[in-house]
Amino acid sequence: MNQQCQQLICLVGSNPLPNYIAVRQLQPESVLLYHTAEDAERLDSSSRVADVLAAALKQFRPQKFDISATDAPEIARKLGQRHLAGAWLNYTGGTKVMAVHAYAAFRKLNETAGPRAFYVDDRGSGSLRFTDGEVRPLSVDLTFEEFWALHNVRPRREKTAAGDSPTLADAEALAGRIFADGPGLAHELYCQHHNEKARAKISLAEIGFGDRTVQYGDPSWDSWRRFITGVWLEHWCSSLFDMPTRVGSELVFNEREMELDVLAVRRHRLFLLSCTTSTEVGQCKLKAFEAYHRARQLGGDHARSALACFLRDEGRDLLKRDMRLPLGGPETLAVFGLSDLKNWFQGHRDSLHAWLRES
Repeated sequence: MNQQCQQLICLVGSNPLPNYIAVRQLQPESVLLYHTAEDAERLDSSSRVADVLAAALKQFRPQKFDISATDAPEIARKLGQRHLAGAWLNYTGGTKVMAVHAYAAFRKLNETAGPRAFYVDDRGSGSLRFTDGEVRPLSVDLTFEEFWALHNVRPRREKTAAGDSPTLADAEALAGRIFADGPGLAHELYCQHHNEKARAKISLAEIGFGDRTVQYGDPSWDSWRRFITGVWLEHWCSSLFDMPTRVGSELVFNEREMELDVLAVRRHRLFLLSCTTSTEVGQCKLKAFEAYHRARQLGGDHARSALACFLRDEGRDLLKRDMRLPLGGPETLAVFGLSDLKNWFQGHRDSLHAWLRES
């Protein structure tokens, strides 16, 4: 049944990703973007999202039109003005009311041939679900740069690490020590060195890295200071992903800067893992909420977020229950505690792979 789409009609909402994915998947000859003119000054307004989509999909020569979100006769009239025989409708975006009216109008316009309408389903590996029962698995591979362009994100210039800065091997070695000794060593290192203004020297011998001492003013001092107070966990976790990752990404969104611990992209989905060595439920909850919020800002509803922390099983399970209620379901955000991280270090990574495969 894999017919070729000639004209694709898209209803635009606050999230550009479903329409972008649909166009990339179907490769139509022409694209019509219908958005509302309401709240045009909002950064996530449908009119601005339509502008972003038009720029990102310029090779498809998309056309943009404003449309009422609630006026059924107007929606029918405007769809009919530019509708071509054999057009397809993606009703994922826009409001529910707009989607209902648009689909009703679209059915009338396609009574003879039968309507080819669908929505982008983000469950599992993702698919296009057509109203006639056909399901097409998504096969779109996106890049970090495409996510940034779609969500008005600007990466900051990456810092150049000093030659003797910590390496992944150092992260693995420190992980081994901390997971063997318990969270006490991580807490001790954080308390000693998290305050940059203290300018404390770093004795690498005390953590098993030779007999060298890194003094304030050394080019690698800040890299080592940040590394031993928690960045090691980000690098070590990222090494366990079976896909390209970015660690410590510094981005600008809506003119505000943010730094994200571990980012990864698989197919059409963005993953964000937030890392902390904290053993406090309250602190971990703040990190979890931030991870969930940032993931949705950068990757829309398709994004997946998780927290890797040092909570014991009881605290981890408590946090899972707390996060489940406001975010709408147990699959929305994953929480990995100290026992999970120790299992990962020992090679038992089913919980991590389940989170990545669940997408």
